[in-house]
Amino acid sequence: MIIEAKDYGILPGKEIGKALNDLLASLSGNDEDKEIVLEKGDYYIDTENCPVRYLHVTNTMGEKEYDPGEEKWRHTIGILFERIKNLTFSGGGSTVFIDGIADNVVFDSCENVRLRDLEIRVIRPNAHRLVTRFRSLTKLVLDVDSDQLTEEEGELYFVGKGYKHPLKFRAEQSYFNSSLPEHPSYFTRIRHPLFMKKGIRYDRETNTITARGFFPKRFYSKGRDYYIYDNRRRNVGVFAQKCKNLCIENYVQRFSYSLALVCQDCEGLTFDRLNMSPVDIGTYGFASIADFLHLCCCRGQITVRNSYFSSSGDDVLNVHGIHFMVTGVSGNEITVKFCHPEAYGFNIFHAGDKIAFVDRNSLLEQTSASVVSSEMLDLYTIRLTLDTNISLSMIDKVIENVSACPDVLFEKNRFERISTRGLLLTTRGKVVIRDNDFIFTKMWAIEIADDARDWYESGPLTDLTIENNRFIECGQEFVHIFPHNLIHKGYVHNNILIRNNEFHLKRLSCYIVRSAGNVRMIGNTYIKPKLYCFMMVKLNSDVREKDF
Repeated sequence: MIIEAKDYGILPGKEIGKALNDLLASLSGNDEDKEIVLEKGDYYIDTENCPVRYLHVTNTMGEKEYDPGEEKWRHTIGILFERIKNLTFSGGGSTVFIDGIADNVVFDSCENVRLRDLEIRVIRPNAHRLVTRFRSLTKLVLDVDSDQLTEEEGELYFVGKGYKHPLKFRAEQSYFNSSLPEHPSYFTRIRHPLFMKKGIRYDRETNTITARGFFPKRFYSKGRDYYIYDNRRRNVGVFAQKCKNLCIENYVQRFSYSLALVCQDCEGLTFDRLNMSPVDIGTYGFASIADFLHLCCCRGQITVRNSYFSSSGDDVLNVHGIHFMVTGVSGNEITVKFCHPEAYGFNIFHAGDKIAFVDRNSLLEQTSASVVSSEMLDLYTIRLTLDTNISLSMIDKVIENVSACPDVLFEKNRFERISTRGLLLTTRGKVVIRDNDFIFTKMWAIEIADDARDWYESGPLTDLTIENNRFIECGQEFVHIFPHNLIHKGYVHNNILIRNNEFHLKRLSCYIVRSAGNVRMIGNTYIKPKLYCFMMVKLNSDVREKDF
């Protein structure tokens, strides 16, 4: 069934927030194959005409981060797919402009849904660019990117649709982002450029900020830009939960307020020809405040291919599970809790799932069981009924849902201007990373972690292949295999093949390998400057170095 959007008042040049979401809502419960087709053009969504849902999104805003009077977990949604099956949404190469703060697109409890051929832009987002016009050792003059800066009772505020934030909002608590005009690939985290600075004043005629303080050239060179924003991760670009067989292809997203695309408790995800980058780096070179792709406790096959990512405040791709702390045991019932303040409020345990009990110190599995049923007791606590009795000794251990560990294929992608890692991976599934261009990550190009004390992101890798990739100008080691175990009682990660890659060396070491077994390096090319001594850091690992 073909559904022409124009027949429902969804026309280029028009505001379509209510009409589009009403059309999508009408399809809930209709299980036949169908396709919504937009005429190519520009469309506008006013967030005042959009649906609102209360969502708990992993790795976003903690409950205690809300200011007094703010409504917790309230998400305005630009385009909402809710309880929809067997739908293709064809944008026809159109661009949707969203006016106001919102999640751009949300998929909730959908199956066999495809979104394609669409671009999303945000009108005047709450992320502002300041550029150094002049600096001396004691004076700084910054150009402001918009006319949204106002002064009230001696304080400067950025004011826009749905927000009013001080110029130095959360400056003492957080990192922001910056780039250098003479180094187009450079993108890094910094402190707020005006943190601890005095005598700040705004000149509306010249649209500049002047400040007094200490301004070393290294951090305040002429032409350097700084991006400041509300970095509490309150909204996301695309969010999917409890979806099966979701495909997003030929999709462009120019800005997101935190995670650009986050999925939790989904099965079967395909992302093809994504473009998550600024419209113009020279004018506004920032596309995502946090990770581009963040996939938590998903299942089945995840594929990311033929995509371009540029200018983010965090990782390109993070795939992980969650280590839940065991807080109580009674026969075959256990209670477990979320331990990180940015992940809570959702249940990823299904009947039949296998769970592993893991020692926090060694990160090694102790025993396992299967889930019979699960129940959320509160936002942070889940009660699990298992198929066997559990020893009281499992209290203070952590568990991982082994069934929520996807296979990952990441191929033929290019990314650059990344202020942290390229890929952060902790999944027991089969992982293949091939034919990608890693261009300037400020930190490690690929990090293999696993921890039960900090972010509680699980778990061990069992089958990883890194092949035919190009690594250029990364700030730290290209491959960082570093589980956060306190003691070594055995290999945490196993079966890692690094083959036929091209490494352009900048640092003394290319690899750090810790608590990993059966690591093989074969046929890689290392391009290094003259008089360069290459080394690898290896600790408690089995590494077979055929390259050297």
